Amino acid sequence: MLNKIVGEALEAEIEYLQTQKKRIEARISAIQTILSPDEGLFQPTLPGIPKPKVEAVASGNGSLAGKGLREAIRIVLSSYPSGVKAADLTNKLEQMGYRPGGKTSTRSLVYAEIYRLAKKGKILRKGKKVFLPSDKGGLPPNS
Repeated sequence: MLNKIVGEALEAEIEYLQTQKKRIEARISAIQTILSPDEGLFQPTLPGIPKPKVEAVASGNGSLAGKGLREAIRIVLSSYPSGVKAADLTNKLEQMGYRPGGKTSTRSLVYAEIYRLAKKGKILRKGKKVFLPSDKGGLPPNS
């Protein structure tokens, strides 16, 4: 007969190994799913047969779906002539359907793009607000 402590240790080892086995089986299943050719997921094309066209970033379903970040920023800022805070701009972009194509958050992309556009003089910053320059090149009225 085994010692009580040794028996408990072996039972814990069995439980641990069973948990690991479930994880490994789940991972194998996921990899097999990726590797198996699925209809519509990956269809190799023959030479001479045109590939189907895919839209760039159409994951959003609002008025900004599929638009680039700069264009989307200009569209939103044009409806706020007195300016808007960067965080509010990000929220408005997401509400209107803008979706970034990669892993970087919309917030990070917007802040970086505001910096670049302001550096080029395409948008202006005053305090925490950003806005499009007026037609005359200066700050909009009531700023």
